[in-house]
Amino acid sequence: MKGNIKIFIVEDELLIVNSLRIDLEEMGYWCVGHSDRAEDAYVKIKFVEPDIILMDININGAITGIQLATTLVKENINSSIIFLTSLEDDETFKSTLKLRPFDFLTKPASRTKLRRVLDLCIANKTKTESSNQEEQIIIKEKNILKKINKADIQFIEVQDKYCLVYHEFSSPAIKLRSSLTDLLQEHSLDHLMQVHRSYVVNTDKISSYDITMNKIIIAEHHIPVSKSYKEKVLRHFQAKH
Repeated sequence: MKGNIKIFIVEDELLIVNSLRIDLEEMGYWCVGHSDRAEDAYVKIKFVEPDIILMDININGAITGIQLATTLVKENINSSIIFLTSLEDDETFKSTLKLRPFDFLTKPASRTKLRRVLDLCIANKTKTESSNQEEQIIIKEKNILKKINKADIQFIEVQDKYCLVYHEFSSPAIKLRSSLTDLLQEHSLDHLMQVHRSYVVNTDKISSYDITMNKIIIAEHHIPVSKSYKEKVLRHFQAKH
């Protein structure tokens, strides 16, 4: 099993790279390569499609490990990211949370810590991939089929005969020729809550609700709440607290 798990290392300290390689090989994992720069790492990762990436946060070059990870996540890679860092400050930790990394390893990581993190990552990845078969939907935009996770939908906006699906890792919004009712029923999007005639939102993505302006905030988006749905939105917030 471990020999089938492909691991790629993004790290600019050669001693760390060599140490990780030795540890991975002795634990039976398959190290498919490494890179010390984000630009080079991006090309190699896209080619080898690793299961796990050990990603240094501060690497050589103009692009950081966080920026590289952001690009990869936006492109819906299937790799689990484990950040490597010599820093333990809260700002570094917070800046990576939106990328949903599997874990962090403080350099130099002991072999025991590395083994435990990788074992947990594989167990989680197997469970997630199994559950994702039910949680993913396929939608058609023009002549392109796109696979997205239901949980990553932020909100849906109605514009004339189209629905704009705003997705956490896809920009711009996906434009579909469909009524809102048909879209919700076809893909069983019952986790979305209607807040306006033209809007349904993923309640897990709501960051705040401006009662005065009657608007929900999701990321940089301000979504209007109509009077007929205001009480429902308030009940949702009360139920959460």
